[in-house]
Amino acid sequence: MHAPKSPTLVRRLAAVSLAGLVGLGLLSGCGGSDSKSDKPEVKTSTTGTPGAASTTGAPAAGSAAKLGSPVEVTVGSTKLKVTVSDVKPENPATEEPFKSKGKKYATAKVEIEHVSGPALEIDTNALFQVAAGGQQVKAELLGSLAFAGALEDGPLEAGKKVSGLVVFGSEPAKVAGAKIQILDGEKVVGTWAI
Repeated sequence: MHAPKSPTLVRRLAAVSLAGLVGLGLLSGCGGSDSKSDKPEVKTSTTGTPGAASTTGAPAAGSAAKLGSPVEVTVGSTKLKVTVSDVKPENPATEEPFKSKGKKYATAKVEIEHVSGPALEIDTNALFQVAAGGQQVKAELLGSLAFAGALEDGPLEAGKKVSGLVVFGSEPAKVAGAKIQILDGEKVVGTWAI
């Protein structure tokens, strides 16, 4: 059996597979949740601090960068320059079957540039979250399949740059004072005010 050549085809196949599992009740959520809820996984965490010591050129501790401002962060031993911009709390899906169902998700345009260090495996669900009112909601795998321009997971080599939409459950992004955060494990290493 040959692997599909097109990343879009792979995403569509994954979307159909995941949508089918959700429809059959075999997969009830994303991000490792055992819950039978349709809501995204919500975690309360006290680890990490916005503007933590592993950031370079980031705002002072406790503050957040403005949307569109690049922030240098370290994830593992890889230095990245990350820019978060164009946050939309209710962005209509562009891909089927999400589009025909009228699904809307919070999205943020993200650009990641590999500055130095070893290649980094981009995993949007592990790297990004929305934080609001003491809750953190990670990026959604299933939601990312709803957008043709979603940031693709995969390796990022030295000197390379990738960009695309990171997709979240929409509720937290509607909260006044919400922030987009980038993580190194459970540690917040970069924050942007929405």
